[in-house]
Amino acid sequence: MKLKLNVAYLYLVPSSFFFFLFLLYPIFYTFYLSFFNWNGISPTMHYVGLGNYMELLEDPTFMLSLRNTIIWTILAIIVPVSLGLLLASLIDSLSKGKSAFLSLLAIPCVLSLVAVGLIWQFIYDPIFGFLNLFLKLIGLGHLAQAWLGNPSLALYAVFIAASWQYTPYCMLLFYAGLQGIPRELYEAASIDGATGLKRYFYITLPLLKKISTIVILITIIGSLRVFDAVYVMTMGGPGEASEVVALYLYKLAFKTYRMGYAAAMAVFLFILILVVAFIYIRVFWGGRKEVE
Repeated sequence: MKLKLNVAYLYLVPSSFFFFLFLLYPIFYTFYLSFFNWNGISPTMHYVGLGNYMELLEDPTFMLSLRNTIIWTILAIIVPVSLGLLLASLIDSLSKGKSAFLSLLAIPCVLSLVAVGLIWQFIYDPIFGFLNLFLKLIGLGHLAQAWLGNPSLALYAVFIAASWQYTPYCMLLFYAGLQGIPRELYEAASIDGATGLKRYFYITLPLLKKISTIVILITIIGSLRVFDAVYVMTMGGPGEASEVVALYLYKLAFKTYRMGYAAAMAVFLFILILVVAFIYIRVFWGGRKEVE
């Protein structure tokens, strides 16, 4: 029996090796690199201690990117999650055609991000874009503008495009959760005289608590490290109006070659995500015992 167990452990060696090589090692090396000033090319690295972390507190671009990331996260919790729940509830209430509606509405979340970015760049185009043409058609031409070129609106314009792709993902998760609710509960509530809204608020929403927690947690983690949508559509512009932490980190590391400073920012983002996720789970799942 002991020999069989030892042989079984051998099968874990390849996966454990790759897990350490591509996940654990980069994490530990990033922590190590954050204490140095290095351009990624030079064979020598200069130890600066906590200098990179202290610089974060004095970097206005970082503070702006952190602010934009927090705004993005708050909006992501409100808009795509709420719309996903609403769409899932509407589809679940249909008597027929559920599969067709799910398939149609889920199309955006299976498209590549580059395709989504190009679609919405065309929609926002100040001259030929659908949005400005539509505004002119309904007599609101004075609202037409360069949506991605306006510093006050660029971040929100990109967020809308990203939400268009992410909302169907939330919808599918909520719809899966709705399928796990016993229909007998609704029938019993109907017999007791409960209306549709009462059934929704006293049966549906409470029983969707766990799936809602998971959806919101995934949304928070994804929003705090948002990169791709902003990179494809604005590159953080105009100026730094739509800059987010992950994109600013990328620019520092691969455009200005400040690897140590970028590593410190990555560590900060990593710790921020861990702390926010831990607090969220403790608050909404009531601790480890309930999660298990």
